[in-house]
Amino acid sequence: MNSIRTAHIPARPGGLRIHLLHSPAVNALLQQAEADLEMAHYVAAIKTLDRARKENPNAPDLLQARAEAALGLGHMQAAAEFLSQAMQNVPANGVLCVRIWQTAWVLRTQEHHSAAADQALIRRQACAGQLIPPVSSQPDQHP
Repeated sequence: MNSIRTAHIPARPGGLRIHLLHSPAVNALLQQAEADLEMAHYVAAIKTLDRARKENPNAPDLLQARAEAALGLGHMQAAAEFLSQAMQNVPANGVLCVRIWQTAWVLRTQEHHSAAADQALIRRQACAGQLIPPVSSQPDQHP
């Protein structure tokens, strides 16, 4: 899951920075869930995110994090469902855009859907206005 957390591509120069407005309680829950995700405590993250989603059920940042936690537990169908919901309100650029499409890339790569993974990678790159050489989903092969 580190590939989702480390996929930091800077936003387009001069591009808008998207900051979702949450209540202080939801912000605190999201910060706790982010810490749980960083430590691979996926069950704890899910519980925290589900509490936050009671107030903001369609917030794309909460949905993306929930998809990431489901991926961490190997729950591919749940991850796909949360990701699909997050994509309905994905910003055009910025960190959240990158994370949503990076999550899609990881999911599609794990499901061996290479064409969909390639599309997710292109969309991730577009979030930053960059064209980056494709990242192989296959391990390096040495003769």
